[in-house]
Amino acid sequence: MAEAAIMELRNALAATFPEIFPGQDPTTKKMMPRLQAAPGDHSTNPNYKSSTDPHVAGLALDIILLAWVEQERKLAENLVDIFVYYKAAMGWSAVVYNHATIDDYGGPKPHTGPDPHTSHIHIQWPKSRAGTTGFIGAMQGDLTNLHDLWANHRPLPND
Repeated sequence: MAEAAIMELRNALAATFPEIFPGQDPTTKKMMPRLQAAPGDHSTNPNYKSSTDPHVAGLALDIILLAWVEQERKLAENLVDIFVYYKAAMGWSAVVYNHATIDDYGGPKPHTGPDPHTSHIHIQWPKSRAGTTGFIGAMQGDLTNLHDLWANHRPLPND
């Protein structure tokens, strides 16, 4: 079961961006869950251990936005900027997207893990801060503004 911080962010993104969450894969046009708190399918990874997966522990959310689709990449980059701005209120410990990571120790810096995270933003909380809630109130205006610009194909803040 996802922790409270993950559920708060997931619900806010689904409500603010109804056109994309949930949505479809723009390449295949098939439905795909774009807000994933549950662990993904790691059956092809021989090194996968569920005991160390933050999704299994309810501590992470994957926000599926494809880096190779320009409109999705721009939205993802702007969401990451909002997450970084509100890091203290949100309490997350790591955000990874498109070969870069930002964590409790700074960033952005190159992400060197086996998954480059080009298909999704990965945002993760430590257990000690996973119960953090109430942060959406402060950031909802920024999320709504980003949505309105993105939905109307207008330049986004970091364009």
